[in-house]
Amino acid sequence: MKNIKFYIFTFLLIFFLSTKQKSHAHPHVFIEYWTDVIFKNGKLAGLQVHWLFDEFFSAMIIRANDTNRNKRFEPREVKVLKKRAFDNLRNYKYFSYLKLNGIHKFTRWVTIFNAKITRNRLIYSFYIPLNVSIKSTTQKLRIEYLDPTVYVAFAPRKNPIIIKKMTNVRTTLRRKHQIHWVNFRR
Repeated sequence: MKNIKFYIFTFLLIFFLSTKQKSHAHPHVFIEYWTDVIFKNGKLAGLQVHWLFDEFFSAMIIRANDTNRNKRFEPREVKVLKKRAFDNLRNYKYFSYLKLNGIHKFTRWVTIFNAKITRNRLIYSFYIPLNVSIKSTTQKLRIEYLDPTVYVAFAPRKNPIIIKKMTNVRTTLRRKHQIHWVNFRR
């Protein structure tokens, strides 16, 4: 009986020591997001994206960039913050994964970046230009915010997609988990 226990113990020990341990990535930054879908001049003009950061990341960025400690970002502070803590996100497509009618629309650049402090939390706002003509047939825009490295976790706020449209555009919204679809047509 002792030999059987010894062999079972040895087998289990070798088995557990020889199997590779999976390292699971987990987020360090948490972002609550919402997006204004903007229709203008007969086009899907673009997306105004808003990210509200968690308290810890906010504190770190605010401490490093609110140099005059007045609890708001001055234009020159926003410019420095953009260069230090936002521009590099271009390499990750700003964590914005868009498809138009099933075809990837890569986010190569953004415009109108702003950062502000609200209740000691950092908010980034930026504009993704799309410039898509509105047709009489239904078009489908798929919106997802995702960090494939899982360093940043995205969560939608309540009512995360806000349609800002012209009167002659018909839209419908659909959502599954953190993926949003905006269907639109004339």
